[in-house]
Amino acid sequence: MDVLLSIKPKYVEEIEKRTKKYEFRKCVFKLFEDTNRVFIYSSSPGLCSKIQ
Repeated sequence: MDVLLSIKPKYVEEIEKRTKKYEFRKCVFKLFEDTNRVFIYSSSPGLCSKIQ
């Protein structure tokens, strides 16, 4: 199973710099042992409010 995580740009930069080592999520993967890859993308701040 592959996992896609949307993370705020500030935290993506910290992950790239390796100053942030952990990302805690409200929802835990039910089949964590079956996870092959985790993809991270930088979300756009305030995008949802502009769509309305």
